[in-house]
Amino acid sequence: VSNGACSQTQEVTITVLKNANASAGDDKKLLVGQSVVLNGAAIGDDITYSWLPTDYLDDPTKVNPVATPPTDITYTLTVISDCNTSTDDVFVKVYPKIEIPNTFTPNGDGINDTWNIPSISAFEKPKLQVINRNGQLVYETRNAEPWDGKSDGKNLPVGVYYYNLYLNEDFKLYSGWVMLTR
Repeated sequence: VSNGACSQTQEVTITVLKNANASAGDDKKLLVGQSVVLNGAAIGDDITYSWLPTDYLDDPTKVNPVATPPTDITYTLTVISDCNTSTDDVFVKVYPKIEIPNTFTPNGDGINDTWNIPSISAFEKPKLQVINRNGQLVYETRNAEPWDGKSDGKNLPVGVYYYNLYLNEDFKLYSGWVMLTR
């Protein structure tokens, strides 16, 4: 400021606080009984943060808690500063446990006549392949159809068959054997 020959200078410090910003991370997929780390991020000056609901979290006051939900759930990360409040959601999809029977008896008695993995119907387009001991593909489905022990409409012989089950890119490949008896 100046007034003719007189002048005055004053220094002012302005502190600009960063707004709160919440990022709950990418949606997650897991099988019942498994745990997953929520990849939250809380940005801003003088912030506090929390997750809701707190159900099935090891510590809802951590930015990256471990979640072990028994069913599908949406978690909300809330970040609060003096300037604003920010929220973001993450959806955790919980698939049923994969239990694969190791024998079936397609003999027409109405009991255990198909090899069925009930929980795979929860997945979108699972791929199941059954291979004989010579490495030949004898059955394949992409829609969770039970196997009746046939290939090309003909009964296959009693024996051990091998399977590969691809649920989707988020889960491991399941491989094993199944015994076909009559």
